Amino acid sequence: MIEFVKDTAKVFGRALRLLFFFPVKRYPADPSRTTIVALITMAIGATAVAETSVAGDHSSISGPGVIIAIGGWLVFAMVLWLSKPRYALFGLPRVLADSAALSTLTTLMSAGAYALCKRYADIGGWSLFAVFAGLILWWAVALWRAGRHAWTGSQWRFGFRPVQYAAIIALLLPDAPMVRGNDTQPGFDIWRTAQAYYSYYAGYYGIDGEDEDGAPVKLVDVEQTYYRQPLLVQQALDKVQPSDPTRSELYFLAAASFADQDVFKSEVEKTRALFDQRFATAGHSIVAINHADTVDDLPLANVSNMTSLLAGLARKMDTENDVLVMFLTSHGSPGRFSVSFSGFSLNDLTPQALRTMLDASGIKNRVLIISACYSGSFIDMLADDNTLVITAASDKRTSFGCSNEREWTFFGDAFFNHALRETYSFEAAYAKARETVGGWEREQGITPSDPQMSAGHAIHAKLKEVAQAFAQNQAKAGDASGSVPGAAVRRSADAR
Repeated sequence: MIEFVKDTAKVFGRALRLLFFFPVKRYPADPSRTTIVALITMAIGATAVAETSVAGDHSSISGPGVIIAIGGWLVFAMVLWLSKPRYALFGLPRVLADSAALSTLTTLMSAGAYALCKRYADIGGWSLFAVFAGLILWWAVALWRAGRHAWTGSQWRFGFRPVQYAAIIALLLPDAPMVRGNDTQPGFDIWRTAQAYYSYYAGYYGIDGEDEDGAPVKLVDVEQTYYRQPLLVQQALDKVQPSDPTRSELYFLAAASFADQDVFKSEVEKTRALFDQRFATAGHSIVAINHADTVDDLPLANVSNMTSLLAGLARKMDTENDVLVMFLTSHGSPGRFSVSFSGFSLNDLTPQALRTMLDASGIKNRVLIISACYSGSFIDMLADDNTLVITAASDKRTSFGCSNEREWTFFGDAFFNHALRETYSFEAAYAKARETVGGWEREQGITPSDPQMSAGHAIHAKLKEVAQAFAQNQAKAGDASGSVPGAAVRRSADAR
């Protein structure tokens, strides 16, 4: 056992020297099979750790992913063996030992880099991709150095074969992580990437494509879409009716800012329908969506358009008496609300940018509902006496339900689809939704998202008046028809 530990430590010491460009000597003897199996097991475990850090709390173990991870190493060893030089000594055990040790170290570095970038450096998108690309290049150079010292025979002495085979096998393996995040995008897959590039370039040549399920791929003309934004924003605003000076009214603006998952588009569309029917926002509602299916008809959900739409709504509203309900749904990180659409260069939304555009609009009474991971990080910047802020998670927690097959996120389902169908009070709906989401999270054994709310004194009183007015109108409609229309409403809860 002591010898095994010493041998393993020596291999990792060698791997560190390879990574940091210190000189290394040839192996005096091949590592034992036990050492190699242990090193490969460590490499697979490190991969699982990295995948867990990306997947988050709401994740699951994938049996096929484990099998493919083990199979990948077996295929790597087999390909190396079958391609061994005919007339030369062959350092297969040495190459496998070095490869496993280097894979373990660089994978753990990747997990650490991801955690640091997301938590402290606030890095995402292409910047985060560049960090990982740099780590992959570092790994490839170290593996080349390992091959150069382990291979024997003139035709193999430069060590390109290990890098070649490792890269080829890594690229050709299907996207099957051992730990899959149910609320995160899948990992890298060369076939999925090839399809994305095909779809992108096909747009220039008018070639139709299909996605991985065989459904037609709608190609987006990025340049024309950019040019159309002022027109689409104006068309959306032209449909908004001016405020009735005799009463306080609700105006609704929603943005689904992450294009690659349908759940956000679905959630915004269903929420708008709910508000138009239940809160009388028909003619007072606008949605902005990042999605290939809506680029011809609706504004993009980017920061520039949100600013223009808020300014346009302010011109239609009574900014002193009406109430703006603004709903944002996407992915998020601390201090960031993700604004993403493949092919477009879009800036994420920050708390400061959102506060600035709201203040510039001059709209006094605000209800802000933000459904995203770490959305609680927006509260401090947005909270004031005339603002109700509701977030799907705290500033240190992720939210759930972002998988592509869903129609609502967890919080959106609990708050809009359930609670707001039973009450006109946003604060009462929040309390009910928080309880509901907590129950779902306990059932699935995941870390609570911890939804948050901040309500100023003035907006609390304003929304109480609005809720009472809606409850009274519904009661009158019920008395006139002999039944209460729509969902059953507990009037005592409505007036809170």
